[in-house]
Amino acid sequence: MRPVLLKPLAALIVLASLALPQSTCVKYVSPSGETTFVAPQRARADEYQRIAEHSYALDSFSASDAASWVLLVTFLWPTVFAGHALLRPPARSRRVLRWVEPLLLIGSVYVVWHLALFETRALGNYVALGGFGVYALGWALTFRQRRAPAPSGAPN
Repeated sequence: MRPVLLKPLAALIVLASLALPQSTCVKYVSPSGETTFVAPQRARADEYQRIAEHSYALDSFSASDAASWVLLVTFLWPTVFAGHALLRPPARSRRVLRWVEPLLLIGSVYVVWHLALFETRALGNYVALGGFGVYALGWALTFRQRRAPAPSGAPN
């Protein structure tokens, strides 16, 4: 696979992870209605009802909240950048993006990692982190390809 195609593929993976749960929280409800996060050890299995709550990245999105926009940009920027790269942008634009992308990758991994920091990670979190890993690989291969010297005998 050509390195140029890794970024659009990764961007689609990250975008698709928005539709998947990022984290899961399990609660137990006693017959008396009390909620606890850990079922008592001596309780029978049928005595406590297990409830799993799934959290999605944009569950609590609010247009007036800056943190919501940061979260949205975290999942959307790879698609915008990959689309921009496919349009054959000018050299100056490519150079700027070449140095901005790793910073955005680091920030995005940080944000996605913290989405499930205090809960159990769910499939969407792993898919997003994997997508950012593929994007980082695409960035590194493209960076290496552009920095490699031209083969000898090639026209300038």
